[in-house]
Amino acid sequence: MISKERLEEISSYFNDETNDEETQEWRDDLTSEECELITEWDDNYAKGVYRLCKAIIEAQARNSLSARLSL
Repeated sequence: MISKERLEEISSYFNDETNDEETQEWRDDLTSEECELITEWDDNYAKGVYRLCKAIIEAQARNSLSARLSL
C-alpha cells in the first residue's frame, strides 16, 4: 500500500513533469505498485487529451458548418 505522504510526493512529481528528461527521473525509483498507479494516471491523461482534442475538432466542424449554412 502506498502511504499518503508518498502518494502526495509522486502526485507532485507527476503534476510537475514536462518533456524535459530531468523532470521524469523520479519514475526510475518507483516500486511496482507505484508504477502500476502511474501507468493508470498516464493512461487517464492520454484519454483526457484525446477526448479534449476530439471535442475541439468536433466543435470546429460544427462552427464551420454553421458558418457555411449562414452564408
